[in-house]
Amino acid sequence: MAESGNLLGRLAKIRDEKMDEIATELLSNPRFAQALGAAIARVTKTKERMNRNVALMMSMTGLPSKNDYETLAQRAQSMSKNINRLEERIDELTARLEKLGEKLGTTKARTKTAAR
Repeated sequence: MAESGNLLGRLAKIRDEKMDEIATELLSNPRFAQALGAAIARVTKTKERMNRNVALMMSMTGLPSKNDYETLAQRAQSMSKNINRLEERIDELTARLEKLGEKLGTTKARTKTAAR
């Protein structure tokens, strides 16, 4: 059993080395590299067209698209930031009002004591 595992390991190593050699040889060939680049460009254009078509079909059926969800997520994130800023400002105002209330409280106490 250990021999078959060892044999499989060696075969996998040889396979990996050969695949690396083939890939290196193919990528060093300018014609292959150019053909691969053109194929990738076509795939990208096709994917973009598919995304546009799917978005169009979804809008025609009244379903939200991926872009709609992304826009909604951005708006939600923006609103969350605005809420956090408002909470900070409310906390600051509350602290200022408390300080002002304390000052007024001590002033009122002095006024009452002076009036007696």
